[in-house]
Amino acid sequence: MRIIICRHGETDANLEKRLLGVIDRPLNEEGLRQAEILGEYLSQYNFSSIYSSSLSRSSQTAQAIEKYQKDCGVILVPEFNERNFGQYEMKTWKEVFKEIPDLRKRWKEEGEQFCFPGGEILSNFIDRVQGAFRETISKHEVREDIAYVAHGGSIKAMMGWMFGSDKTYIPHLCAQDNCSVNFFSFDGNNFKIHMINYTGYRWDTDGI
Repeated sequence: MRIIICRHGETDANLEKRLLGVIDRPLNEEGLRQAEILGEYLSQYNFSSIYSSSLSRSSQTAQAIEKYQKDCGVILVPEFNERNFGQYEMKTWKEVFKEIPDLRKRWKEEGEQFCFPGGEILSNFIDRVQGAFRETISKHEVREDIAYVAHGGSIKAMMGWMFGSDKTYIPHLCAQDNCSVNFFSFDGNNFKIHMINYTGYRWDTDGI
């Protein structure tokens, strides 16, 4: 099984380095362009299914991939939505650290039980993403190719499940750029990493 996991395209909130969790924001013009290039790049694969979070920035990216596929629809999975950052949604990291100066210390001490005020406990977020990811994987044969479009935090949770990472460590896994590609394979027993956070395909089709 070949598993392609992609982060959604750029939003204005991403550009402004704001915490964008469950608040729904669409792709901006650059994000739409990125998604189109991603869809063309992934046309080399024949996906059985494309799974996406239910948030617009993810589903728009998934639809761009679907456009280049045959007989393959987008399946929205709300469990793949990004973590709820509570009252710090749409704030910049600078604003967050100004209001919570000891954020790093609290996060380290509380570990997987860390929660932004009014938001989602880290372990709960990881459990919901991993549960849905495990379920979707189980629906497919080893010979199939499947695609996922989600968010930075959600992708790290998926990776953490595949390779047994500690929940406290999962948020610190490899950063995910907009429309990055993560390529894994599964032989029915073990997962293998082939590419992480790959965006080099953009330069080959930058004139699209």
